[in-house]
Amino acid sequence: MREFAFASKEFERACLLRDELLRVPLGMSLFEEDLSAEAEQRHFGIFYREELVGCAVVVPLGEGRAQVRQVAVVATEQGKGLGRLLMRRVEQELQLANYQEVVLHA
Repeated sequence: MREFAFASKEFERACLLRDELLRVPLGMSLFEEDLSAEAEQRHFGIFYREELVGCAVVVPLGEGRAQVRQVAVVATEQGKGLGRLLMRRVEQELQLANYQEVVLHA
């Protein structure tokens, strides 16, 4: 797992994954949204042979709080524990950055 920058090629791949798994099933498109606020957010991905297989976005909320959102794992890789691994690693990264509370919505 590694963190990647907004507007990087990894970010573009994560947007495609998020759109496919999280927006299209709802009849929406991630690409119709203004993603510029994501420049201030943290982006994490889990990779297998340099291919992105899962991602998560972390929104800093201030006062030691953050929200994890837009968690997605490639459909063919679901059920293998990659989402769990991704979330554990994201939680570790947030602890290292002195976040005390993480908010999730599902």
